[in-house]
Amino acid sequence: MTVTSWQVLLPYHLCHRKLQRKMAAGGSGSADYGGHRHHVLHDQNVDKRTCIPMNHLWPNQAPYTVCNSSLSEYGVLGFELGFATASPNALVLWEAQFGDFHNTAQCIIDQFICPGQAKWVRQNGIVLLLPHGMEGMGPEHSSARPERFLQMCNDDPDMWPKASEDFAVRQLYDCNWIVVNCSTPANFFHVLRRQILLPFRKPLIVFTPKSLLRHPEARSSFDEMISGTPAVNLQPPQPPATRKPT
Repeated sequence: MTVTSWQVLLPYHLCHRKLQRKMAAGGSGSADYGGHRHHVLHDQNVDKRTCIPMNHLWPNQAPYTVCNSSLSEYGVLGFELGFATASPNALVLWEAQFGDFHNTAQCIIDQFICPGQAKWVRQNGIVLLLPHGMEGMGPEHSSARPERFLQMCNDDPDMWPKASEDFAVRQLYDCNWIVVNCSTPANFFHVLRRQILLPFRKPLIVFTPKSLLRHPEARSSFDEMISGTPAVNLQPPQPPATRKPT
């Protein structure tokens, strides 16, 4: 069984993929959300000579762009929101180094990303990667405030949606944004793949601890990512007794 980890995953469709974050294309270590510092290789002998391996997977593929951003979350997220609006067929991802850091871009999130469809009649498929988890990094490096994003998903918490054949898609269309916390590479793959293949555009908020980059159980088989395999909404526990019943 071939398995993969978080660092190698991005859905390889014929769409432009654009990743924007601080220190995305250089630096040391791999403590970042998707191992993005490994996405750009630097020539140690020739200044400014770089290579992005994922741009050389097969002929005629769509480009993959990795961008270093300034330390202005407000300005950078506003720019990426505009980029995603102008390029609806591109998969645009903005990552905060820690989920807490989205607070300095709060007006962009509250005034434009969340109410984009309801208030501005504009759809947008931007992806916000907000690493979240109490992992020993101290204050301002632990909580992406998922409760705020969950509270802002819909207008009326007392409204019960009507059941219909297109309930799953309609539920995604009617909400302000999609909030996920993926615990396996396969689910992360399916979430990003669905993001670009939906017949409409909807912001995606991803909360996932950085610790899963190294967790031995955070692995998925490629068999879970082939055609016909869906994302799993709930990952049931799989102790040894369930894997080899006697």
